[in-house]
Amino acid sequence: YKFGMGTPEQREEVKRRAEEWAKTHLGDVP
Repeated sequence: YKFGMGTPEQREEVKRRAEEWAKTHLGDVP
């Protein structure tokens, strides 16, 4: 799976999960 491939919905889901991961591991992002 390459980032940027797939449907817009899939990309949005990947982006959302990445943001959730960042909040969990890095703290809230500005």
